Amino acid sequence: MPFKQWFQSPRPDLPGRGALLLWMAVASVLMVFGVIALLQANRLEASVGIDESERQLRAAIETRLAAEGSEGLQGFVRTLVNRGTIGLRYLSISVPGGTTVAEASAYEGFSVPMISPLYVERLRDFMLNQSGERRRFDIRRDGRSVASVEYVSAPEAVAAARTDAIQQLLWQGWILMLGGMLLLGVGVTFYLRPARPPAMQWAERARGGSVATETHDAGRTPAEHSFGGRAAQALNRLQRGVIIVDADIRIREINKVAERLTGWSREDAVGRLVYSVFHPLAEDDQPLTTPAETAVRERCETFAEECRLRARDGAMHAIEMQAAALEGAGGKSDGAVLFFHDISDRRDNVDRLRADARRTQDIVDHLDEGVLTTDAAGVINFANARAARMFGYKRGALIGATVTKLMPVPFLNMPEVRVRDYSDSQAGARLPRVVGWRQDATTFPVELLAQPLGDEADGDLVLVLRDLTQQLRKDNLSLRMGRLFDYAAEEIYVFDAQSLYFTEVNRSAQRNLGLEDEQLARMTPVMITEGVDADVLQDYYLHLRSGQTEHVRYRARHRRGDGTSYPVEVRLSYSRSEEPPVFMAMATDCSEQEAAESRLARQAMQDELTGLANRAAVMHALRDALREAVQAGGHLAVLFLDIDHFKRVNDRYGHEVGDALLRAIGQRLEGMRGDGLTVARLSGDEFVVLRPQAGDRAQVEAFVERVRETMSEPFAVGDRSIRVTASFGVAVFRGDAEDPVEAGALLSQADRAMYLAKKAGRDRVHVYFGAEGGAKPAQRETRQAN
Repeated sequence: MPFKQWFQSPRPDLPGRGALLLWMAVASVLMVFGVIALLQANRLEASVGIDESERQLRAAIETRLAAEGSEGLQGFVRTLVNRGTIGLRYLSISVPGGTTVAEASAYEGFSVPMISPLYVERLRDFMLNQSGERRRFDIRRDGRSVASVEYVSAPEAVAAARTDAIQQLLWQGWILMLGGMLLLGVGVTFYLRPARPPAMQWAERARGGSVATETHDAGRTPAEHSFGGRAAQALNRLQRGVIIVDADIRIREINKVAERLTGWSREDAVGRLVYSVFHPLAEDDQPLTTPAETAVRERCETFAEECRLRARDGAMHAIEMQAAALEGAGGKSDGAVLFFHDISDRRDNVDRLRADARRTQDIVDHLDEGVLTTDAAGVINFANARAARMFGYKRGALIGATVTKLMPVPFLNMPEVRVRDYSDSQAGARLPRVVGWRQDATTFPVELLAQPLGDEADGDLVLVLRDLTQQLRKDNLSLRMGRLFDYAAEEIYVFDAQSLYFTEVNRSAQRNLGLEDEQLARMTPVMITEGVDADVLQDYYLHLRSGQTEHVRYRARHRRGDGTSYPVEVRLSYSRSEEPPVFMAMATDCSEQEAAESRLARQAMQDELTGLANRAAVMHALRDALREAVQAGGHLAVLFLDIDHFKRVNDRYGHEVGDALLRAIGQRLEGMRGDGLTVARLSGDEFVVLRPQAGDRAQVEAFVERVRETMSEPFAVGDRSIRVTASFGVAVFRGDAEDPVEAGALLSQADRAMYLAKKAGRDRVHVYFGAEGGAKPAQRETRQAN
């Protein structure tokens, strides 16, 4: 019988199908055993190859160690990894104690431009872990370990060590698999021959089978042909739900999986309309027509459709459903069979894959660099969001465009230059600068890096683009700022936030300190700072790091290289934007300011003409002396003197001579400070002398007499000798007095005593002994000086 005629003739029903299923099962078993044999042969081949690789590696290392020891092992290890004959991806040798003396990896030179070195290192580790299994072995000599070897070899890179047994196993696998495929093809051809429609067979099995119509089935029980028989068991194991409906779309059978997914038991579901049991919903929760209804109405098979199924208890399942019409005798509609199964796991996997794809897309879109992928002809098939913004196009408009449209320079005017030249291998070559061309016809400088996507030299490319406009501006700004930094009048120090060693120091700092840049690179701020403890500086650093303050100001002294120092005012700040973070100190030499402040301080407490203490200074000294007198219980004498007839000196000799005379009087009184005195000029020709621990009355009188004798000698002013007299007023404070005394009150007492002495005829001494506050003196005396 011709094949076409045989193929189109009806095939036997039940007996033929059983034989066919057995035939196909035998073919499948043969194919499975063939695949298992091939996989086992490949595993054995890889295992033997890896063992052979380890044997060669052990022999090479043992020979090298025996010949030259551990010297020069690094070059030897790198040669073994790069040679590739034994498939090494990583090799390290350690000596006892765990110290690694040599290490090499096939991915050492791998790098990704414009990506952090930390992430590149992690990518290298990931690639190494994926390339093969880590193995270890020890090199032993005289019963002890002399070296430990750790290596990674790629099974596919190891030269296969194929033995006769492996070769025979491979042949057996191919024969079994090809034989199974042949048997399976014959069985499928037989199965495709016309027979009664499958839907009618489903209907018969659902009704328990027709024993009378098939004489060769007489020996089987109805349970073997019913829906609860082998087919139902297979569908249950495959987790396929099945519902069979009649021409009125009422349910006639439902299997266990359908019961579980719909929540309806067979007893409750049979006889009901299918849409009252099976509730498919669209993604927006709108009810869908069941495929069984469509199949019965249109007498067709429906396409597979994904939807959600609401169970009887309200639970939701993601399912895929499909239905086929059943035909009875005479080609009349006999209902339909509805297949469906739970695809929640598949949907979850798809959702995860989509989420991963979106996340990858988001990561690529958020890169600072533009990313394009092109085919071998330079046509763009992918562009990230940064690339679209960079050239001013919508992303869709870039797809299908050529690289030369976006970057015409230099590729259009220099045909010998290709995009592929801008790769890692050509990074050191002097290639022309790439210029980008935006949609609005403006141009910008581009940094271009091209990498092949696959192993083919002329395959697809991935292009990484960086707009250099801002970088060039920053570089120019950095040059200008560098000049300002270097030529600034202030001292500027930049030092590492962790080690505190100086990283940059400008010329002013080097000039003021008298140190070279190389010397400062080995120093920290504490090494040049005087007047501020190291703990205080650490507190300043801590406050800046924690963000408690933006900057700190303090005064210190900077120590020069020759050991001298000078005062500075420092403004210290912290920069987190640097990598690594740094501190920046700007120091101003305040030698002149400190000198000016010192002068102002002296002027505030010093008489400008004589250089003696002024009224403010004597009041301060008087308060201290009163406090000490009260604590010690001693006496304090305040001598107030006024030059007699000083106006005559000015009128006769002039004010310059008068000023010179006052300076001479001050110098003579200042010469008495060895006795612990405080000498001050209050104003004009008035002077005050403080005598702590004045003692009793006799000692006070002796003190006044000594001052008077000092004043009695003539004063040499220029080429003149001038003699003057003075009126003295003395107020003595007793430390054991009951009432407290203010400094102003005691000075007023001495002033009044001087006034009385002057009133008594000048050149007199008037003493208040035991003066207390504003009380009258316990004893007063006015006498003429001898």
